Amino acid sequence: MQHDTPEARIEHLRKADFGSVPEMALRYSLALACAALLYLATSDWFFIQWLLVYLVVDSLFAATLICRITANPNRQYALCLALYNLAALSFVSGPLYLLAVQDTALVLVGALGLVALLLNNFHKGEMIREVVYSDAAQFTFVAAALIVLLYPNFGGTYQFMAAVVTAIGVTIYYYLALMGQLSRSQALRAAQHRYAQSQKARALNQFVGGVAHDFNNILTAVIGNLELHGALSDEKERAQVIRQAHEAAHRAAMTVRQLLATSGRARLRPAPISAAALHDQMHALLRDLLSPGITLASEPGDRDLKVLADHDMLETVLVQLCLNAQDALQGRGRIWLRSAHVDTLPDIDPRPEAPPPYMAIIVEDNGPGVPPNALPMLTEPFFTTKPLGQGPGLGLSAVLGFARQSQGSLMVENRPKGGLRVTLLLPLAKKAGETPAQLPGS
Repeated sequence: MQHDTPEARIEHLRKADFGSVPEMALRYSLALACAALLYLATSDWFFIQWLLVYLVVDSLFAATLICRITANPNRQYALCLALYNLAALSFVSGPLYLLAVQDTALVLVGALGLVALLLNNFHKGEMIREVVYSDAAQFTFVAAALIVLLYPNFGGTYQFMAAVVTAIGVTIYYYLALMGQLSRSQALRAAQHRYAQSQKARALNQFVGGVAHDFNNILTAVIGNLELHGALSDEKERAQVIRQAHEAAHRAAMTVRQLLATSGRARLRPAPISAAALHDQMHALLRDLLSPGITLASEPGDRDLKVLADHDMLETVLVQLCLNAQDALQGRGRIWLRSAHVDTLPDIDPRPEAPPPYMAIIVEDNGPGVPPNALPMLTEPFFTTKPLGQGPGLGLSAVLGFARQSQGSLMVENRPKGGLRVTLLLPLAKKAGETPAQLPGS
């Protein structure tokens, strides 16, 4: 399950308490404002001391979540959980102090502070069992502390007993509410796990079916031509069927290369490639491959840029992208091949393994584009928007596999003015004098 390991539980605590910057800013701003206003209203230094203690303990909690204090993950998690409780108790000491003061306004502020703690415990979304127990223990402590603080104000034994019974009942109800949220979180994670497994099974079935169908077609062409070769007597016709058998075998070899690229297991030999040379070579190559009705514009954004990639594979995937664009244009339209420098990590999935900067190689067309619901599936193996029999659906999945194996990534989106834009993000080559890193599979 998602929170089975101590590392995963520590990450859950980090996200729950420090995962949202706006929430953190609001939390600390309110604590600072309330402490300052209460000090100005009462001249009581307790509120300044409370604020400092709370900020110090919460900072220690955050540092323990981020830094490895001990080599034992279980001890690290236990320390984080202890500081989680200590931070909560340091916070509630302020509201409890206010509730002990015989002032209506201050009592109201203290009560609202306790409500804020309860809301903070419930807003975390996913729950883990140890956190539920900790939150229940914190609530029990607060209820007991309230009874002790307010005991002098009780008007007899029955009032005291009523307060105790109420505190016990509310504590039990709070615990049951937390356990209910924990059960819902666990049920949701189990459902997500089952859905992920079903999606994997569906993808595997689609993948196996696609491979079998594509290779069946290729083998039919190879075997049929070879059988026809034995039945023909004319040498020209025999040579023709042998050529067709060779072409089918080459298609099989290309499919295998695409499958290897899709799985990220192609053998790559990365080397620095200048943007200028890449565009010059691709323009000359594509000019002969593309239909006469296609207008190609190939321009590097910076001719001095150098990308670290396997030259042959990069050339292959760019040809694949341009041929896909040509198919979408139905033989008439414009294709742009551009490159640009990218110095920030874009918010995409999957994220590039290599840190910035990158070279973005962009292929876009002015065709009809792709329906929005089909965009996320374009890189899945054997998914294709082409008519049946006009493509195995390995093109974009192979491009994504090459990008990921090269420590980059791929973005596919519709252009605002119509057409499809495919952006291949690849790491820039090291500067002169540095040794380029070897990529996986190289």
